[in-house]
Amino acid sequence: MSDNNSYRLEIFGMEFSLTTKDGDREGLKRVAEYYKRVVTELQKKSPNLPHINVAVLAGLTLTDELYNL
Repeated sequence: MSDNNSYRLEIFGMEFSLTTKDGDREGLKRVAEYYKRVVTELQKKSPNLPHINVAVLAGLTLTDELYNL
């Protein structure tokens, strides 16, 4: 895929390369940055929690938000 369809996201000191099939790079960026904000908030609340736990909790938080729209 071209760079126009990809976005790099850094979380926990690791870089993730994300791609979109529909070409909406800005939408991909919004979603990725929102996820990163949720992760950051959870890390601040529980700084000793392992990264994997934070990542799972962030996913569950977003799922809860989606189902409560």
